[in-house]
Amino acid sequence: MRDDIPYIWPSDGGKGGASIQYTIDSLTTATGGPYTGKKVATVTIEVAPCSRGDLIGESVEVVDWSGCVFDLPEAELIDVWGWATEGVALSLEAGAAVDALTPCHWAADDRCCV
Repeated sequence: MRDDIPYIWPSDGGKGGASIQYTIDSLTTATGGPYTGKKVATVTIEVAPCSRGDLIGESVEVVDWSGCVFDLPEAELIDVWGWATEGVALSLEAGAAVDALTPCHWAADDRCCV
């Protein structure tokens, strides 16, 4: 993850599962770290969990683990509305242990049709 994008601090003591709604600002493919090879969008949070209204307007990264949410060229996805849930997954970082987990992050659930 980039240093200039805020880390997610889980709202439920680390169990994950909170959701956000967002608009897409930019898109890249992770070339290293726990999300290697996955599409990662920098997004602006438009709707946050009830106890985390301070997230509205914040920029965060959202990872597309399915490969079917950020599956269009970046130009077609800018400003598109989407949904994400916080969670963890198996790390894709080179050299990571087989059971190594990613940090808690926003994982893409879906997006509006374009």
